[in-house]
Amino acid sequence: MGLSQSKVYLMVLSLYKPAGLTPLQTLDLLRQKFSEYKDKKLSYAGRLDPLAEGVMLVLVGESNFSRERYLGLPKVYEAEILLGVSTDTGDVMGLVTEYKLNEEVVLESRVREILAELVGIFEQKYPQFSSPKIAGRRRLEDNTLVSKQVEITRLDFVSLTEINGSDLLEKINSRIDKVVGDFRQTDIKSVWDKILSDRSDQVFSVIKIKVSASSGVYVRVLAEKIGRNLGVPALAYSIKRFSVGDYPIDTALKLE
Repeated sequence: MGLSQSKVYLMVLSLYKPAGLTPLQTLDLLRQKFSEYKDKKLSYAGRLDPLAEGVMLVLVGESNFSRERYLGLPKVYEAEILLGVSTDTGDVMGLVTEYKLNEEVVLESRVREILAELVGIFEQKYPQFSSPKIAGRRRLEDNTLVSKQVEITRLDFVSLTEINGSDLLEKINSRIDKVVGDFRQTDIKSVWDKILSDRSDQVFSVIKIKVSASSGVYVRVLAEKIGRNLGVPALAYSIKRFSVGDYPIDTALKLE
């Protein structure tokens, strides 16, 4: 079934990118589902990591000439932050680099304090695995990660929950299995299994937050920063983009 005529000729589409697909794979799926876009020039404005889901704007045809306008739109995310483990990607789709549980109980009041301190303008480094390129390269030759000035306009606490090691391993493996393509899945799952199989009863804290931010904010980097301020390694356990500018999640076109 094709899109309605009102949607076929829209120059900007708001899609719901599912977890597991890259943005380019999502564009391929759009072309497969709707023949109207098979021969159209398509690009996405604002990257989402493979495991992230939610609103992704697709520029169609001549709208690609206004790319910078759409890239600069503010965004709203909901994210879960896993405390006690860090990876080289800043999310569960990475090799574990550090494991250290907090010796003290994580207090909601302390989390709220830290979130309040992070609202504002700051310099954010791009993560090791990211899409921006410098002079055609993903990283500078001296391995210095580039950075840019970004702004978090609002950072709300949603919840603080716990999950044991066995459940965590099952959920992580399930999420990694959704990812299409070669992203070191075998090695990543092996390391997670080594870390968590011996800690099946260990309890991990998960903080859920809602983030309103300027373009360019990496939730993975923010998750790591929240962990550092709490004194433990951390990563983005899940990321969902709720809006891009005036494009909300409830009107985004779902392809699956």
